[in-house]
Amino acid sequence: FSINELMARVDRLIKRASEELSANPLTHLPGSPTLEETVRGRIAEDKPFALLYLDIDRFKSFNDAYGFAKGDRLLKTCGEILSESALTVTGDDGFVAHIGGDDFAAVCAPEKAADLAHRITCLFDQAASCLYKPEDRKRGYVETLDRAGNLTRQPIVTVRIGVATTASRPLTHYAEAAEIASELKCWLKRKGGRLSRFAIDRRRV
Repeated sequence: FSINELMARVDRLIKRASEELSANPLTHLPGSPTLEETVRGRIAEDKPFALLYLDIDRFKSFNDAYGFAKGDRLLKTCGEILSESALTVTGDDGFVAHIGGDDFAAVCAPEKAADLAHRITCLFDQAASCLYKPEDRKRGYVETLDRAGNLTRQPIVTVRIGVATTASRPLTHYAEAAEIASELKCWLKRKGGRLSRFAIDRRRV
């Protein structure tokens, strides 16, 4: 036998076991360690990439109104949309991950980022509303109690996607890309709105 081939097989087995251990138990998508490894690999290979950070806005209100079982169904739906969208838009080159809670991520080629984010937002808005009761869907919100015990109206959940890309500037560290994508995602959350949205970093510095 070839010692190099043996070592390569062992390395693949170790990598697969590591990915399975870090996978999210609900969606079965790879977790944060595999996401970081994927981005670092593209950086090491000097391969252009875009990092998409996504979270479900007002997920807590959905959980409060419908319970954890329905909340898990929403998370699974989001994971399925990410996987389907990445396969459709990027083929085998795309990568999706479930970082934890209602936070997800994807990696793709820079020129595919806008199409991928657009497809995710459109499919999510279609699917999410179907998980609401007809009366809540018709009026566009659910009523929940805030921490002070006051009744509040929370619109139907949406997704916010921040995108960092090497098409705009060099990204030499995973943390740098993650910070940019997270910053844009948070900016979109502050702006609010009843439709899912995405923002791509266009800054050159």
